[in-house]
Amino acid sequence: MLVVGLKENLGFLVDRFRDQPKHVSIVRAAERDTIEYPEMGLTLQDLSGQFSSGVLEARLGILARDAHSGLGSMRHPGEEFCYVISGAIRYQIDGEIYELSAGEYIQFKSTIHHSWENPYGQETRVIWVFSDGLSF
Repeated sequence: MLVVGLKENLGFLVDRFRDQPKHVSIVRAAERDTIEYPEMGLTLQDLSGQFSSGVLEARLGILARDAHSGLGSMRHPGEEFCYVISGAIRYQIDGEIYELSAGEYIQFKSTIHHSWENPYGQETRVIWVFSDGLSF
């Protein structure tokens, strides 16, 4: 998968390099940047607007039945947070399985090998939040 090879998070797939960052950004539901990945069964909608990329990025993920993050595991800088709005998702993180249902979330250092899938037979909606990590 492209993300694994480039060692990037899903923010890269939507539109990582935007115009000048803004201090306030409103993203209307009908105006969200959306990208389809039919080979993964994934639709991503950008929830970050025009803020600086990498610091904090959010995506609405719509996972079809049997959707997956690609062949093998991935890893990228920072942290990842996934909140399940509806349906369910299965993560594999460093060889351990985590199953999440609506209303549950997981957060982890995304430098650890991880993958996700939706083997549950129904559409799943999640909110993903990514950070490339902050250096102080």
